[in-house]
Amino acid sequence: MCNPLRDDGVSYGDYLEQLTYLIFLKMSDEYSKPPYKKETGIPAGYTWSDMNTLKGAELEEQYKSTLEEPGCRIIKKGEVYERKLFTIKEEHFKSEGFLDEVKRSYTDLINLYVKDEKNKLKVFERGGVYLATKKIGKNNPKAERMEVDNRYWKWWNETVDRALVADVPEHQILMIKKVEISDKIRNSIKENGNNPNLFGDIIALAVAALQLLIRQVFQKPSAVISANPQTVEQEPEQPKKPPLVDKYPSLLEIKRELNRKNYAINEKEQQLEKVKKELANTKGLFKGKLRKQLQGQIEKLEKEITSLNHQLPEIVQKYGFKTVQEFLKELKAAETANKTYQASLTQNKKKPEAQTPKVKPLGQRQSVLGKLRENQRNIKEREPQETRTPITRKDRGAR
Repeated sequence: MCNPLRDDGVSYGDYLEQLTYLIFLKMSDEYSKPPYKKETGIPAGYTWSDMNTLKGAELEEQYKSTLEEPGCRIIKKGEVYERKLFTIKEEHFKSEGFLDEVKRSYTDLINLYVKDEKNKLKVFERGGVYLATKKIGKNNPKAERMEVDNRYWKWWNETVDRALVADVPEHQILMIKKVEISDKIRNSIKENGNNPNLFGDIIALAVAALQLLIRQVFQKPSAVISANPQTVEQEPEQPKKPPLVDKYPSLLEIKRELNRKNYAINEKEQQLEKVKKELANTKGLFKGKLRKQLQGQIEKLEKEITSLNHQLPEIVQKYGFKTVQEFLKELKAAETANKTYQASLTQNKKKPEAQTPKVKPLGQRQSVLGKLRENQRNIKEREPQETRTPITRKDRGAR
């Protein structure tokens, strides 16, 4: 619709206002239908359904009267607001709960028209392990500062992905985020004011704390972070198998890929640490060339680590997951479903089955006489030696 309006001479600002109004009417109409069935408050004659039945001149006249109706008129930027058109905003509309509800409602409405599940919108989970990056608008005067902040936020989010893949508990990640980021930023604002240059140092310390936790997990001999998790035993018969059980092997394969990538990052970080120590111990007038070589190795390793960190979220996004956290939640659910299913199979195996007589092959069968002789031998072997007394006939030799 933008192109026809622009071709008719309508300016960008004007047709943007008109389209915003139409989208509002359309979304309100969707809310009034199942499964929502909410009261929109739009008077009769001005709803999307009312206007959608009109055409031509009637539609144009109704649309104009809608815009000229008191309380519905669009105020251009810079125009003085008339007090009679607006009431004082209620405190409820400023609350976090209301804003969160509106965001989720509009996200659900927009997703109704998005067919591909991969492209559906998702409201950022506040209070989670990740940090929200900022969207930079066109000609934003603070774009450069926001880009720097986004790089720090992304650095933290990538480290969180590594921690989750290494099976670091989420509550430990949230604790580091609260203590090292949220609390320190709050204290920094109180003491130094809003100084964006200090935020980068706070994020760097938080990332270092989280990396230390990841190293501790790798150093544990009993850490459940095998690059090759145990494969799922395939049963010939799987009655009433849940869908998640079928997905479990493929999810495990994704986890293996994440583990291999995580191990590669850990190895690169250990190499980087060794080279940095070597550089710090390399001193003297005649070791400038060696220091230059070591500095080149450090820069190369840092680039490789950055590239590997970028690949962790790309792996799960390739399979339709938005974040590593979302993937691990589904993996955990699939693992639980698989354990329950395997337990039910084991229970079925323990049920007593009808005993069938074992029949030896034809070549191993014995004759009746052979069985009698074998029974006699068994009886003799079981009898104690002392009970075997010789039998003598009394009339022996009488004749």
